[in-house]
Amino acid sequence: MTHYNRAAIELFGIPSGDGAGLARDPYPLTSDVFRTDRTTPVPADERPLARALRGHEVSDAEFVVVRPDGAARTALSSARRLVGPAGQALGAVAVVQDITERRQADEELEQVHKQLVVASRHAGMAEVATNVLHNVGNVLNSVNVSASLLAERIKTSKCTRLGQVGALLKAHAADLAGFLAGPQGKHLAEYLQEIAGSRGSAGGNATFIIDGFTGGRIPPKDQIREIRIGNNPFSSEFSGIGYGRTEVITRAGTGEFHGNINFGFRQSSLNGRDPYLTTTDGSPAIKPPAQTRNFQSNFSGPIIRNKLSLNLNVHYFDNENTNTIRAVIPAAAGTGQNYSAPFVSPNNNKNLNARSQLAINKNNTLYVNYQNQHQQRLNQLFGGPTTLEGRAADNVVRNSELQMRETSVLTKSIVHEFRFEYRRDF
Repeated sequence: MTHYNRAAIELFGIPSGDGAGLARDPYPLTSDVFRTDRTTPVPADERPLARALRGHEVSDAEFVVVRPDGAARTALSSARRLVGPAGQALGAVAVVQDITERRQADEELEQVHKQLVVASRHAGMAEVATNVLHNVGNVLNSVNVSASLLAERIKTSKCTRLGQVGALLKAHAADLAGFLAGPQGKHLAEYLQEIAGSRGSAGGNATFIIDGFTGGRIPPKDQIREIRIGNNPFSSEFSGIGYGRTEVITRAGTGEFHGNINFGFRQSSLNGRDPYLTTTDGSPAIKPPAQTRNFQSNFSGPIIRNKLSLNLNVHYFDNENTNTIRAVIPAAAGTGQNYSAPFVSPNNNKNLNARSQLAINKNNTLYVNYQNQHQQRLNQLFGGPTTLEGRAADNVVRNSELQMRETSVLTKSIVHEFRFEYRRDF
């Protein structure tokens, strides 16, 4: 070695007397060089400078250098052979970069990553367990707490008076109908219905709450973060009692892109003739026009990954419903005349629904849902097939609805939620 700088002197433990000019020792390194396993030594002839002198090119070779004071440093080295104009070997040059701090940061990052993986695995297991427990309607707790809660609920439950209800019904068994029709019987019916709650029906009162609001569309499963099934019918979080409550919470910017388009078409030429449709002389009449056009499309996916997602649904339905009026018209001589005529009742339905979730930051999320519906039902005969077309009526329904929800995680135990809903029917 003929030339080296101060950084090389400090890293490889070169004696300070050899710091300038020609070195007295051709290989004055006193530091030990190991491979990245920190135990396998690297011979002098296998080091980057020696390999470059033999004609090899070395790029980003990583070693661990242990200085005479015992300090270990991680170095990255590249070496090239120096060649003269005539192709003769003049020597070699090696560049060594101290990357100890970078490797320490990488090791710390890897350690933190492993800890996060373990923590996320435990958190995922806990989340799966929580979802399962919500779905089956059970809450796992310690034996003492569960026993205490159970005892307290039994004491305060209205079901404890069911024995009195049985005794009361038995006492009035002789005139049970009269008892139930009286004031005590009416109170008894109200009491039984209150105990039954929404479980008293065959699931007909089940309510789906999508991101804090009812009446929304079920989102794609890869956008669902959590599904909660209500266990407590008297929870103060909701306005009414009942068990049939399922809450779906989505996560912004997750899932994959999905979309489809459907179109259906039907025309009267493909339909059979109505045998009851005749002319005044009894001959078969021409089929009335009829046509159906149905268009449906939806698109969903992350607009910005883990930040913003969009769900868009469009539905257009245009149907010309055809039917036949069959009636008897009184004649002047007191007899009746059969009357049959076709009529068309156009039905047009347009529906647009857009839902978006925006993760403002790690603690704040904004949910926006918009729905617009326009329905026209023209020339409707509400009296049945015996009603004449002169009594037909039109029905037009149009409404727009905007829903907004913002959740803020204030602390580990406090979550603030803001909801806004605006609906207009016209």
